[in-house]
Amino acid sequence: IRATPAYFEILGIGILRGRAPRASGTPDQPEEAAVNHLLAATLWPDREPLGRRIQLPGGRTLIVVGVVADAVGGAGDPVAVPQVYRALLDDPPDRATLLVAPGSDPPVAVSASSGVASEAPTDLSVFEVGSLDDLVGRALADRTLNAWLVTAFAAFALALCAIGIFGATRFGLRRRAPEWRVRVALGADLRSARRRARIEALLVIGAGAVGGLTVAWLLSRSLPAGVPGVEAATPTSLLASAGVVAAVSFLSAL
Repeated sequence: IRATPAYFEILGIGILRGRAPRASGTPDQPEEAAVNHLLAATLWPDREPLGRRIQLPGGRTLIVVGVVADAVGGAGDPVAVPQVYRALLDDPPDRATLLVAPGSDPPVAVSASSGVASEAPTDLSVFEVGSLDDLVGRALADRTLNAWLVTAFAAFALALCAIGIFGATRFGLRRRAPEWRVRVALGADLRSARRRARIEALLVIGAGAVGGLTVAWLLSRSLPAGVPGVEAATPTSLLASAGVVAAVSFLSAL
């Protein structure tokens, strides 16, 4: 990633050690770079990363002057990846994303950015102007839609599960009605027989719920997050699902 020193401040990426890379100024000076914590821990787990040299695939050699906090790699990389940050002016790209901290007046910031581009010695143009929230939203649009679809199907599956438990429990209790009549004819108490049957049904459902929660929790640990910052499963969502099953089970056993 090519960046200026203000890039890390605008995006809230903390500088853990050293400083942000600056333009070398002359061809004789080595180009500076900053690496994220993940890359530093991978390349130099027990050594000081500052002052180390790294070589890019094209043969360009950079000297590490800073270590920054990990950040997600983008819409296609919802988790942190090894990252190298280079000074923007050392190797300016043909096309770049300009991030501006607008303060309290975004239109003024947009106008100022366009003015800077028009005064540059090369032909530059500003297009696709928008807020950072809009940019991130467009990048994550597909993953957000997938997350909502998965949530909708999960809610539908939970509803089917609740209906199935209710129907199966009620059907099982009704099938035992002849058994209760025989027990009553032999002198047993009808209420005690029904209570025992309900307790047995609830125990079976409870055992299934505990086993299902355990399997769901273990499987969720192996699933990657579809959207950055959103876990595949949380204790709250699992307990809420278990609560729905428990409530339906209790109502069906009444």
